[in-house]
Amino acid sequence: MVKKSTIAWTVLIVVVAIISAFTFLARNQDEIYWEEAVELIQSGQVSLVMQTHSGEVTLKLKDGRTVKTQEPSIDAIFQEIIKCGDKCQPMTIATE
Repeated sequence: MVKKSTIAWTVLIVVVAIISAFTFLARNQDEIYWEEAVELIQSGQVSLVMQTHSGEVTLKLKDGRTVKTQEPSIDAIFQEIIKCGDKCQPMTIATE
């Protein structure tokens, strides 16, 4: 049986890792228009999407670049990912 303290530490480590990844990606990014972000997603060039409560979206591209944009409404990014379908897989998605 797994102890509750082990589960709590594991959850804490995962949360810290996600926050660290977001902080790393938030530095030195090019800002792009929403329409450009949608084109990148629809073309299958995105490997990771991170969304904040304020609607800021960070995209990690398969070529290693990172860009950010502001979505027009909360969770609009998820609608674009759904539209993209299988060509967008695999894609990591994170939200705060």
